[in-house]
Amino acid sequence: MTGEKRTKKYLESFRHEVKLMKKMDHPNVIEFYEALEDKQYLYLSMELCKGGELFKKVENGKMSEHRAAKILYELCQGLKHIHDQDIAHCDLKPENFVFKDRGTDSPIKIIDFGMAKPVPPHVYLSVFAGTPYYTAPEILEGKYNSACDMWSMGVITFLMLYGFPPFHSSAHKEGSASTKEILRKVLDGFTPEVRAGYGAWFPRDIKVSAEARDLIAKLLTRDTAKRYTIDEMIAHPWFSKAKGYQEPVDPRVQQSLLEFRRSNKFHQIVLHSLMQHCDREDERILHEAFNSLDADHDGMVSFKELQDKLKGLRAEEIKKIFEDVDENGDGKLSMHELKLAFLQRKVLAKEERLWEAFSRLDLKNTMALTFEEVRDCLMQDRNARHLVTEKEIKEAFDEADVDSDGVVDYDEFLYMMGSKKVPPRVGTLPHRLYKESRRHFSELETKMTARKLNAQQQKKTQKS
Repeated sequence: MTGEKRTKKYLESFRHEVKLMKKMDHPNVIEFYEALEDKQYLYLSMELCKGGELFKKVENGKMSEHRAAKILYELCQGLKHIHDQDIAHCDLKPENFVFKDRGTDSPIKIIDFGMAKPVPPHVYLSVFAGTPYYTAPEILEGKYNSACDMWSMGVITFLMLYGFPPFHSSAHKEGSASTKEILRKVLDGFTPEVRAGYGAWFPRDIKVSAEARDLIAKLLTRDTAKRYTIDEMIAHPWFSKAKGYQEPVDPRVQQSLLEFRRSNKFHQIVLHSLMQHCDREDERILHEAFNSLDADHDGMVSFKELQDKLKGLRAEEIKKIFEDVDENGDGKLSMHELKLAFLQRKVLAKEERLWEAFSRLDLKNTMALTFEEVRDCLMQDRNARHLVTEKEIKEAFDEADVDSDGVVDYDEFLYMMGSKKVPPRVGTLPHRLYKESRRHFSELETKMTARKLNAQQQKKTQKS
């Protein structure tokens, strides 16, 4: 590469980094001020951070879980802001986390967007990015998205709690030989078991809580559909337990209830079809949460029982949650209904899970669902058979078939599922309908906000 081409490429990279940093506005992400240049140099002006890198804190050994949880929770908030902008950082590591000052309660910031890339829905990256110790296996395989950051967070959490990275080379290897060995181990994956020795597993000699190990395991899974999203990491109970308090109900289930929204019939039918695919870990989480909610152990959760556990919410908010989750309207919440709420949040969180849900219905692998496929999948769920009739399934299917061609394709499926994170693909009829519905919803939200502000102003006027 000639000097001129190298300079041009460097300038493009610099402008790209500046463009992404301008989108950031969060207390746990470095603040960008301006970019300057003269005949010789380019300059980035950012907020001053004097507290040093997180790397300096961990190179002397492992942290307490209390301290690690505080730092990681702040980093999660910053990373959530980045992911909410449809951006993958692609180079998360302790060297790219800096403290604002030297105080013990100093906020921590995510820095260095040199490898960051926009990753809108349905888009996968292929160019290598990252640092070997923290690189996700899918990056090495040449097809990745923002889930690569969650793998890196798993490695960083492991490093902070155990004092060494899970993927490392032999002491006698250096340079390219060391890098190759690390990357080979990354591709081999992480084994979430407690074992003797030190490697890509939980070493028996170092005591770490079961909750912390569970979080690390959820992040260091090769299956990106199963790997935790940033929202799921934030909701993991390890954070509250490490800080010394116990949530009345598992935060993951609480968040599912808070986010649950009664949707169209096809959406509900898809969730019912997935009930039998709920894995053992999800079943355990749900049963523990249900038992905690069901104070009188009668096998159902009443409004009062839910209200007693969700003390931070107003009565009208809890009432809305209860009515939305109470699918059959009997005034009580069953285990089946709690599972529906949990599954909705989980499935809508990332495209890999939505694709899995679509594929499970697509029995003939035609990339288009027929009424018979949807009906047959749903009828396998014992509870669903009592809740919907074949006529109702047909009506829901016809509603989902927005172009009336007799099948429901992937984009129609996404439109009916209504995930904000994974809309239908651009240029399709479902995408146009989705954009229209979002525009209408935005206008409705604006009107509702204006009404609330007006009502508040009237109350103030009346008091004065």
